[in-house]
Amino acid sequence: MKIIKSKFLPLLLISSVLLIQFSSFAGDMSLYSSEPEDKISNLIERLNTKDKLEKKHIIKKLGKSLDRRAANPLIRLLKTDDLGIKCGVISALGNLRERQAVEYLIPLLEDKITLVRVYAAEALGKLGESRGLDITI
Repeated sequence: MKIIKSKFLPLLLISSVLLIQFSSFAGDMSLYSSEPEDKISNLIERLNTKDKLEKKHIIKKLGKSLDRRAANPLIRLLKTDDLGIKCGVISALGNLRERQAVEYLIPLLEDKITLVRVYAAEALGKLGESRGLDITI
């Protein structure tokens, strides 16, 4: 049996804490307008909310939308000091599979916060990106 050693693998357990936090949202917060084509635009506009729980919910919805229009607004949120929002944004960018996010995610592999590094590694994996991932077998 081969054991995979990586500076990221032991940290995956830590990420489960934040995953539980992001999956605990209940109900629809009526973030959408009545027109389906306006859903993403409406969500993007609502990213400026001061309500952290609502912002996390919006980030999660944008990540699930697979709509590339959400990439740039999410990338701008990577500068936040709020760990929950930052990790949610990283996860959403991985879900969007938007290649432009790679250049912003790779530097996060060296972040001082372990959880940020774990989320960045996971997002880069979803993007099929191996640059910056130092995994030895």
